[in-house]
Amino acid sequence: MKLNTIRKCKCPICRKNYVSKDAVYDHIERSHSDMIPEGIPSDQYYYDLTHDKHTVCVICKRRTPWNPKTHKYARLCGRKECAQKNREIFKERMMRVYNKYNLANDPEHQKKMLAARKISGKYQWENGGEPTTYVGSYEKDFLLNCDTVFNFESADIIAPSPNVYRYQYNGEDHFYIPDFYIPDLRLEVEIKDGGDNPNMHHKIQAVDKVKEKYKDDALLKQRDNNYIKVVNKKYGDFLALINKLRSDDLSPEERRNKIKIKPE
Repeated sequence: MKLNTIRKCKCPICRKNYVSKDAVYDHIERSHSDMIPEGIPSDQYYYDLTHDKHTVCVICKRRTPWNPKTHKYARLCGRKECAQKNREIFKERMMRVYNKYNLANDPEHQKKMLAARKISGKYQWENGGEPTTYVGSYEKDFLLNCDTVFNFESADIIAPSPNVYRYQYNGEDHFYIPDFYIPDLRLEVEIKDGGDNPNMHHKIQAVDKVKEKYKDDALLKQRDNNYIKVVNKKYGDFLALINKLRSDDLSPEERRNKIKIKPE
């Protein structure tokens, strides 16, 4: 899926049209600075003018802080208790829906097995915060770029994703957990090496391709989260997508069905 071109955005004060929300933010700061409350950035003021109410923490209902990178209020208040409770809710939901068929298909067991692999590690963020688990060199490179290029922090990214997606293979239920989840953008991220280092046995290759297609289909069909697959460390589409999501420049269809990007 290709990203839609940027639509015109309107200043909520004087109704002038601009080509992007960033342009509207600049306009508000230049032309309506006398209306902006002290200590409030122009993008936050724009959000407050165009939304009915302040976002509250999905767990404790306290007011949440402004996230200048996403141009939105955060989903969580920032307290560790709420972050932990949020993870527990995801886990309980998974257990209720999927009933844990067996240990091999148990997502929590899969997470522990992935974290135990020799190529796993913990990425230390430049600005501190909790380290983020990765399970290979491509995942580590993604975190490095998120840290040093894409302006994310430790609290912005969950690894692996707390969300679980189900697909069927040979008549049996299987579970799929994306590599990363960015809650404020509602974005699932899958990292792949593009097959440069495949298992050379042709039967295993065939099974892997079929399973990969089923996993892709599971993410492409759902409407709860945006999704992108990053292949061979090519981050162009990822950068374009996060900029689009951060600016909240979405069409009605994109808001309803979410944006899904998978390289051909």
